[in-house]
Parts: sequence; structure tokens; C-alpha cells
Amino acid sequence: MYLIINPIEKIKKTIPELKTADNYNEMKTISNQSWHNRMKTIETKNLNKYKKSLIFSSLEYYFNPCIVCLNSSNNTITFNMRKYKLIKEYVMGEEFNYENN
Repeated sequence: MYLIINPIEKIKKTIPELKTADNYNEMKTISNQSWHNRMKTIETKNLNKYKKSLIFSSLEYYFNPCIVCLNSSNNTITFNMRKYKLIKEYVMGEEFNYENN
């Protein structure tokens, strides 16, 4: 039997600091392509370090708590940098990579 994991709930339980990381002075807006490039970079670094990784589109689910606004007309994403850094540190760590793959 397979276990279905809700990445958003998992990340909120694993990183309790996300609840207090809401600082609107730390927002950043980038293009969708730049966001995808960030996810691909994390995937590549995990592959090089751990020899396995979630694909970049799956990694994006874990970053949902840091996204504030998706603007489809401008193709931009606004996100909280502090939350992004907390999540990035977690998804690039040993605990995450050995647990999920």
C-alpha cells in the first residue's frame, strides 16, 4: 500500500518557524521562469549531493507556503524570502532527501 503525502502539511509540521516568518518587508517578485530555474537548481544540487532527488515540479509543492501571489498576466511570482530560505534549507538537507527517495 502506498502512502500519499501532503507536502504542504508535512512542511508546516517539520518547520514550525514558518508560522512566525510572515514579514512583508521580505517579499520578492520574480518571473515564473526564474522560479522554475530555482527549483531546477535545487533538484540538480540534490542529485549531485545525494544521487537522487524529487523532480523540480514536485519540489514546487513544498514551496507553496512561501508563495504570496501568482500573477498570470505578468507571469510573475511573489514570495516570502525568509520562508523560502527555511524551506530550501530543509529540502536540500539529508533528512528530507533520505526520507523521500
